[in-house]
Amino acid sequence: MPGVVQRRLTRTEGRRYPGIQGVRHWLRSSPSGDQIAVLMKDDDGITQIWTASTVTGELRQLTRNQFDISSTFTWSPNGLWIAHGMNGRVCLTSSVTGKTYPVTPRGRSGQSISSAAGEMRPESCVVSPDSSAIAFIRSRSEGEGRGTVNQICVMELEKPLN
Repeated sequence: MPGVVQRRLTRTEGRRYPGIQGVRHWLRSSPSGDQIAVLMKDDDGITQIWTASTVTGELRQLTRNQFDISSTFTWSPNGLWIAHGMNGRVCLTSSVTGKTYPVTPRGRSGQSISSAAGEMRPESCVVSPDSSAIAFIRSRSEGEGRGTVNQICVMELEKPLN
């Protein structure tokens, strides 16, 4: 298309685990548009949140968690927080410090996210437009012998994310 210029933003070929990867590796732009968040493995093979400058392409490892980021993620409207799943919980990560805070307990079984009824699923984790709630998918038991189904859950926050 005339007038469109494409450029490669990131270069990861020199890393131990090159490329963008993780359970859900879709890109998410910060509200200001100056950063793009992605999932990428650190040098220990743990999937972390990284950001890339939209101007320079410089990569910054945001999280340094001991568990993989295990879901899609979204920025809060003010750009200060990123909501995501990790170790069967809904978590918030500061986009300034990279510190991650679990905001829900693990599911009742303590098993892995893929097999445990009651734990957060990897499909979604979104912050509401007014930053007062986080929606996510949780598997729930349908009763003895009926298996589990996925349900939408909403967690209302005491205070909006500021």
